[in-house]
Amino acid sequence: MSSVRTTVSRPRAGRPDGRAAVRLELLEALLTAGDPARCAQRALSWLQRWAGARRGVCLAAYADGGPRLVPVASLGVPIERIERFNVDLEVGEHPLTRALLAAGPTMIASNGAGVTPLGRGDVQAIPLAALHPRDLPAGLLLVAPATPGVATEARWLGRVLG
Repeated sequence: MSSVRTTVSRPRAGRPDGRAAVRLELLEALLTAGDPARCAQRALSWLQRWAGARRGVCLAAYADGGPRLVPVASLGVPIERIERFNVDLEVGEHPLTRALLAAGPTMIASNGAGVTPLGRGDVQAIPLAALHPRDLPAGLLLVAPATPGVATEARWLGRVLG
């Protein structure tokens, strides 16, 4: 009977795998960004490059002039849609208000009637983590297409960007 030796390859300590490495690279870039808009733009560009997102918008929740969601960064969306877009958070039945208050990601099917600035098609809305557990989420990350790869990385970004 011959003995067979099996070896298991393990990642070396201190050396992240490919996915962890690109995430770490983004985190380092976010730390050097000077403001929230630049952070959000870097995050959307990263999501396009590493997960295949084609369209996206980062909406921040602001209280000035009444609570609103306003765009701070975009990817693959015409500027005219971005410039005009905002959501009054006091309109509780708006799909994006409901998405902001949801416990997790929400799918906005077919994006009818200009609910988001991303245009037609399904859009995933991910609440950005609140700065404090008692606070509302810091905003929403809207991404398309809603493929599993984009969804996974966008959920991670939602926790990081908030």
